[in-house]
Amino acid sequence: MDHRPQQAFGYAAGKVALITGSSRGIGRTLALSLATQGGSVVVNFKQNEDLANEVVDRVEESGGKAIAVKADIEDPEQIHALFDAAREAFGRLDYFVSNAAASSFKPIRDLGVHNLDRSYAMNIRAFVLGAQQAVELMNEGGRIVALSSYGAIRAYPTYANLGAAKAALEAWVRYMAIEWAPLGINVNAVNGGLIDSDSLDYFYAVEGMPSLEADVLPKVPKARRGTVKEVADCVEFMLEPRSEYVTGQSLVVDGGLSIVSPPFFDDVGEALRLPTRVGAKIMASEVGALRNRPKRVGVLIPASNTVMEVDLQMALQREATVHTARMRLDEPMTPAGERAMLDEFAEPAAEEISAIAPDLVVFGCTSAGTLRGLEADVELRSRLAAIVKCRVVGVFDAMAARLRDLGVCSIGLLTPYTMELTQPIADSLDAKGFEVRAVGAMGRSANLAVGAIEPAEIFDAACALIDGGQEVEALAIGCTNLRAMAVRSALEGRLQIPVVTANSAVIDRVMADVGKDLCV
Repeated sequence: MDHRPQQAFGYAAGKVALITGSSRGIGRTLALSLATQGGSVVVNFKQNEDLANEVVDRVEESGGKAIAVKADIEDPEQIHALFDAAREAFGRLDYFVSNAAASSFKPIRDLGVHNLDRSYAMNIRAFVLGAQQAVELMNEGGRIVALSSYGAIRAYPTYANLGAAKAALEAWVRYMAIEWAPLGINVNAVNGGLIDSDSLDYFYAVEGMPSLEADVLPKVPKARRGTVKEVADCVEFMLEPRSEYVTGQSLVVDGGLSIVSPPFFDDVGEALRLPTRVGAKIMASEVGALRNRPKRVGVLIPASNTVMEVDLQMALQREATVHTARMRLDEPMTPAGERAMLDEFAEPAAEEISAIAPDLVVFGCTSAGTLRGLEADVELRSRLAAIVKCRVVGVFDAMAARLRDLGVCSIGLLTPYTMELTQPIADSLDAKGFEVRAVGAMGRSANLAVGAIEPAEIFDAACALIDGGQEVEALAIGCTNLRAMAVRSALEGRLQIPVVTANSAVIDRVMADVGKDLCV
């Protein structure tokens, strides 16, 4: 079947594009723009089929044709399947845009083998294998564009894993441009700066990073974030006939960021600060400063939650003191009730904690980043951090960070709550790049009832969820009141996969700050 649009009304009329990661962000914006030029689009997604189908509908409304294809481009076999689907639907390709990306943001010494492997697979190997497949479908020439980033040409704190991968990607672009020019195929990169996206917020949420809005953007010549449309427009230029004589190049779209290159390593907080060196030796005073970890930990928790406070006190012992401020939560727990609690009681609790001059504060509410939405969660924790004058660790971010450290993609999620409360948590994990294949809700609608769950019930519910047939790489248990750590080892032995609980994830983060190994 010929899926090419019958109406020729733009440079992309009769052309077919495959864009990885095109269910949202830059990829989505580019797909919709190509449709207005008469193009057909293969919309690739990893997890959110609804968003991908929405893009397909929008493309078709604009007069183009589109299909949505689920494929995890970290898997070479799924890359082949993606291009097979394009071949079957359209019989050809004119444009291949490598847009999807993922990595970890850590100092080099903290990078594990799985961090390195995943960054290579997602950012380098996927592009090369995809480009190889694309060339076979470009019988009449074509355009290949790779999305790069500012870390490819400048060094930024915690950005080495992704920046080095993007630098390698740009090197591949130059080699491909030479080899495939005789085939009529141009290969270029578009190097984006501080673009308004989920990944930018995640990067600046890393402990020790300076404030994007207060400390970094004012130093950029254009003094603002870029938009996904501004990047998509530059990608589109590389696809247009006007750029026919451009190949092997990297077009930088960063508002002048790479001219001045903030944030500097001197801008970061203590957790990321580099030691002062005299010759080849680190000064003794700097070693002492690096070991000076937080000693006063504040905890903001719902009034009914006593477990997190006890767990932190047991784990920290003499390394730090734990001070708690409780937020009232009306029963039964509902999304509306939790939102009201956060809006009304979080800041007064933070004021109470600020009296102890804490070095670190834990925001002990599992669903804070889900029922309000991720952007609202980041904004709330920023307000709390301004009150307590230190970093605020969110439970949800701690769980996501722990799962990333494990190098897992597909997970199961179990909570003690109703499905109404559980599904937003699953959706937010999905938005952070995890494929939530199995979701279990134990049915408690009241926060006080959660604490009464017996470990055996947790064990049975977790086993039933994972034994349900969906293969996952890890299990996340999302509740701070749940004494799931009592059965975590037993679950890991039974299920043969890592088990991350809300409390264990938070304690893991706090332990890193006080300089002790996790022992629970």
